[in-house]
Amino acid sequence: MAWLLLIVAAAQYKVRAMNNSESEISDGLLAEMDATIIMLARVFARRHLAIAENLELTPTQALLAKMLQGHGATKMSDLAALLDVKAPAVSALVDQLERRGFIERLSDASDRRVVRVRITEDGRDALDRVEDGEREYLRRYVGVLSEQELKDLIRMHRALIEASASDFNQEVSA
Repeated sequence: MAWLLLIVAAAQYKVRAMNNSESEISDGLLAEMDATIIMLARVFARRHLAIAENLELTPTQALLAKMLQGHGATKMSDLAALLDVKAPAVSALVDQLERRGFIERLSDASDRRVVRVRITEDGRDALDRVEDGEREYLRRYVGVLSEQELKDLIRMHRALIEASASDFNQEVSA
């Protein structure tokens, strides 16, 4: 799912760069950075799609399974909010994954109107295979860097994400 974080960071970085008129960074360097981020995001997205397709999962289905793995049994309405989609879209995704045995619906003991969804063992296995493929790809991708260069890259990514997230959060709350 690294590609998704990269895309979000790229979008937030662009917002920050456009709003930062006091910056001493040249327009050419900003354009080069923007192009590089977009190219990397596309490469990661294509690779993630190919890995998920091998298991006949869409990226959104893989993301939903990943969310359930991290959050445990989750209400359908909460899944819709996490994915930023309407309830019928989540219901369709859940139906697809449930038919394949990757997730299951549970009744809420305290409120029978509430339906929770959780990942099954088959779902965990499928997600593990997707993540194994992503890790192998990342190993090949970052293999051109030394350990120190990789640590520096991670540090720089975190700095960009932190800076852009604060700008993005200010815009959302305004």
